[in-house]
Amino acid sequence: MRDPTDPYYKAGVLEVNDELQMLVGQIKMMLFTNRGEVLGAPDFGANMEEQLFTLNLNEYALRSMLRDQTLKFIPLHTKYQIDYEVRFLRGSIRDICVVDVRINNIPAFGVVIK
Repeated sequence: MRDPTDPYYKAGVLEVNDELQMLVGQIKMMLFTNRGEVLGAPDFGANMEEQLFTLNLNEYALRSMLRDQTLKFIPLHTKYQIDYEVRFLRGSIRDICVVDVRINNIPAFGVVIK
């Protein structure tokens, strides 16, 4: 899940040894995976696309779900403080969800779900 637009992207590098980059990769995998897609871990994944259309979802509930996923599936959470800032915006066609991820109180990356 290496994105060429990522500032840490290196062409031809398949393995990452930096612990912080592994953590970012684990968080991204959790955010972009739907539940049921990982064999043996049916509860893994944030279901972000589906969550956006849940009528009773708010920022607090989504942040709580992300924290629960982090505690359950991201082992490096014991070494780093991981926090999520969730905002919903009204789009012209459908609502938009913005999730900003902070690691040790430093902005790491953001995700926009439309």
